[in-house]
Amino acid sequence: MSHPGNIPGASARALPAPSGSALLVIDCQRAFTDPTGRTAVPRAREAVARIADLMLGFRAAGLPVSATRHAHMTAPGPGGMGSWWRSFVMEGTPAAELDHRLDPSLIDFVVVKQRYSAFNSTPLDGLLRSRGVSSLVICGFQTHICVESTAREAFDAGFDVVLVPEACGSADPRLHEAAVACMSHALALCAPVREVLEWLKRT
Repeated sequence: MSHPGNIPGASARALPAPSGSALLVIDCQRAFTDPTGRTAVPRAREAVARIADLMLGFRAAGLPVSATRHAHMTAPGPGGMGSWWRSFVMEGTPAAELDHRLDPSLIDFVVVKQRYSAFNSTPLDGLLRSRGVSSLVICGFQTHICVESTAREAFDAGFDVVLVPEACGSADPRLHEAAVACMSHALALCAPVREVLEWLKRT
C-alpha cells in the first residue's frame, strides 16, 4: 500500500482481503471525459484506461463492479448545489452518458445520483451489502468532489476504502492531489492500479 508523501498520521496498513471487495467507478461519464466538453478533466483519457483495467481485473476475480452516473431530471433549486453551480449535467444529454470505453457487460449495476456522494438518496448501500461487500475500491471523477464525498460517506458507513489515484481525476491537478492527500490521511488506503491488480489475484 502507498500514499502520497510522508503525511503525518497517514495509514500504512495493508490492503484488506480481496474477498468482500467491490469496485466503485464514480461518474466516468462524458461530462468529464470528453476532451471537447466544458467540464473536461485533464488526462481523463489515461484515467479511463486505468479504470478499464480495474474493471477487467475485478471481473476476472469474480468480484462486483459498480458505477455511478451524475444526472439531473430538472435543475436543482436554490440552496446547496443549486446555488453553487450555474449549469448541471442533465439526464438524456450526452454529458450524462458513461464513457464509451467502459465495457457495460463488466458492470453489475449503475446508480444514478443527484448529489456529490453516491450514497446520498440512492440504493447504493443496500446494493453493496446485499452482495456481501465490506470494502470498496473507488476511482473516477472528480477526485475532490464526488469521489471524495463518496469515499467519506462509505468510510462513515463502515466500509473499508481503497482509493486508486491514477484512475481518478479533477479539473485542476492541484485539487486532485489535495483530495488524495486528505483521504489518505483520514479514511482511504491509496494504491496504484498495478498493486490492486496483483492484490486481486489472491482471490
